[in-house]
Amino acid sequence: MARLAPKTDVIKKLSILSKNQCAFDDCEHTILNEKGEYIAQLCHIEAAAEGGERYNKNQSDEERRSESNLMFLCHAHHKETDNEKIYTVDILKEMKIRHESLPEVVFNSDLLMKKVQKVLEEQGSIKSILEGFSKNGDLKNYPINGPDFQEAWTPKMVVFILLHVPTLNT
Repeated sequence: MARLAPKTDVIKKLSILSKNQCAFDDCEHTILNEKGEYIAQLCHIEAAAEGGERYNKNQSDEERRSESNLMFLCHAHHKETDNEKIYTVDILKEMKIRHESLPEVVFNSDLLMKKVQKVLEEQGSIKSILEGFSKNGDLKNYPINGPDFQEAWTPKMVVFILLHVPTLNT
């Protein structure tokens, strides 16, 4: 018998449960892009066909395409989870449950804080470079006016920028 495609209502429900993020722990890759196109993969925990990773011959075709056997993963993590020795059925099911049980507000806050931290780290690197010019006596060619860079990027300012400047949200 040919492999059955996941039902549309299952895909819709999984899209909502995914919170538009790869289900792999700590991955920030989105599932849908700004155009509404899927840029990740809907993956089977137990393979849809014989010969696939974690195939279960006792599973029915309906179980194979059910919500409980599917999860969204980015391309890299889909490939990584093909390693059956590391990513067993139980491990993938636990990962799916953890991901889908995160409240959207908490999930988005965590991602936002990671982005804020990244911006702060980048600003710290820029500050170090500029301070390096100063120590080499080259300050006249690279004047630094204004507040310390790290202090200028308060969390409140970074959050404002991330929420209001679309190019920084990617």
